[in-house]
Amino acid sequence: MSPEPSFAPFNGEFAMRLKLVLCSVAALMFIETDAYAYLDPGTGSIILQALIAGVAGSLFVVKAYWYKLRSYLGIGQQVNKTEDDLQGKQ
Repeated sequence: MSPEPSFAPFNGEFAMRLKLVLCSVAALMFIETDAYAYLDPGTGSIILQALIAGVAGSLFVVKAYWYKLRSYLGIGQQVNKTEDDLQGKQ
């Protein structure tokens, strides 16, 4: 039996470097130091504005794809009404 083929870019030296980078990033995430940073009211306003824009953008994307999905599935299409239905079936 021949060995299973492996994905070429993840062999040898590249894999070792990738592991080193990932381990370094993981180690840096757990180092805690004081920032000595100051957030003024303007920074808070920008953060709030970004959050509101993110929510509004997300709602727009959901709405756009929701109508496309509904039209693709044929949900919510109006049935052709006859003249009797429009006049109230006298």
